[in-house]
Amino acid sequence: MSEVLFYITILFVMIDARINLIKMRSSVPEMYSINLFKTIIAFVATIASWSVVVWGFMNFDWWIPIVTLLAMSFPASFLVRNSTYRFFISISLITDIIIIGTSAFIWLN
Repeated sequence: MSEVLFYITILFVMIDARINLIKMRSSVPEMYSINLFKTIIAFVATIASWSVVVWGFMNFDWWIPIVTLLAMSFPASFLVRNSTYRFFISISLITDIIIIGTSAFIWLN
């Protein structure tokens, strides 16, 4: 169960990374809006993302987390594009919460 959740979490991590990449490249107003709650959740999600990668290195062979990150970057790049960016920026808080929840479940299981 934890292995499947690892792959799903990495997919959400890569989607979130792609959202942030497009956000940093564009000059959209969401980039400059400061919301303390969203900022804290995004910070915790970033720590949770790194912790899932560390968990992957601790529980799998060294190459599996690397291949997983590379493999999950492809669907993330096809899903999050300039044309779908507005939708994904609107659910970025949800993806951050999913990352936090699944990584906590992975570590506690």
